Amino acid sequence: MPLDAALRAVRGHALFMVDAAGRLASWHEGVQRTFGWAEPEWIGQPWSMLFAAEGGDPAALLAHAATDGHASHEGRLRRRDGSDFAGAIALAHAGAAEAGTGGGCVVFASDLTRVDDADAQCRALLAAEREARAEAERRAAELDAALESIPDAVYIGDEGGITRCNARALEMLGVSSIDELRRPIGELGQRFRVRHLRQGRVLEPHELPFVRALAGERSVLETWTTHASSGEPVYVRGAAAPIVIDGRTVGAVAVNSDLTHGRRLEDEHRRLSQIVEHSGELILLATPSGELAYLNRAGRELIGLQAEERVSLMELFAISDRPRIEYEAIPALRRGERWSGEVELRHQQSTEAIPVLWSAFPVRDDDAERPLMWACIGHDLTRIKRIESALSERDQQFKALLHGVR
Repeated sequence: MPLDAALRAVRGHALFMVDAAGRLASWHEGVQRTFGWAEPEWIGQPWSMLFAAEGGDPAALLAHAATDGHASHEGRLRRRDGSDFAGAIALAHAGAAEAGTGGGCVVFASDLTRVDDADAQCRALLAAEREARAEAERRAAELDAALESIPDAVYIGDEGGITRCNARALEMLGVSSIDELRRPIGELGQRFRVRHLRQGRVLEPHELPFVRALAGERSVLETWTTHASSGEPVYVRGAAAPIVIDGRTVGAVAVNSDLTHGRRLEDEHRRLSQIVEHSGELILLATPSGELAYLNRAGRELIGLQAEERVSLMELFAISDRPRIEYEAIPALRRGERWSGEVELRHQQSTEAIPVLWSAFPVRDDDAERPLMWACIGHDLTRIKRIESALSERDQQFKALLHGVR
């Protein structure tokens, strides 16, 4: 490459020739940027003008380069406007043919303040990057702590899958690692066969709350799936919302509440209610204040009480037995004890007395000191009493017959 072309290719530094007499013999664009001199006023000037006071000995540098073939110097250099700056100069001696004036030097000059500024900027950028990384790690740790403090299952992700979740989320699905969830949401829905809670059908991918959130919607849906480890059904209420940045949906977050325990309790309560309601025995619940809270169908039929009618516990009993209930049974129940005995109930339509074997006991929650309810079970003794009466009557007749024979 010719020398002029080589000089033009160098940017950010000044490259020029100094002849044997110490005059500036060439110019290129770096001279303008470094020293502020245009070419017409540069050529022929003594190169000593580039040195600030106490910035170095320009003549000695040329002599050193002529002797050793090269020389270098760092010190204060001067710009055209008179300001000085920290600079570095390297000289290479050129023969007469290259310099064109009986020998000279090729000079390479650099503005060290620019290098220092670049180094400072680089250090500042690196420090900012470290600070940003530390801040990101701190925020990630805070997010993880916040997720783990939530009792419900929390999932965060995008179309490619779940990118973050808490331990409860893994436990709910029965998976050991979030890596098992790093796949498209539609595939996850099919893998876990997420079903509509009431309809029982497997949901299509676009029906999943998370997928709807990725489309910019907020949604809530009750579903159930199969636990990957136990194979047991897991009932879930899922709520999902989009993550929006600058008006664009970039992901979604879903919170799944486990309804399994509540659903099982509801199922057990439903089965128990059916058993109680269809039992042939009178079964009732009463409050400690004596209000009738529940009476099953057999009980209503036994005492002739319509479904819409309301009576107190005491009104169920025949008038003759009410003092016994008030002063024996109720105090025992209030003390948390069981009470049982034969009593007579009062038919609400005919006022006829109905003999029953009565068993009552307090019902309390685990943490409650006082009973919340009283439960009572009554077995109708009418048929037994009639049989006993008939047997007694026959016994009397038999005894009379024996007496007549004698």
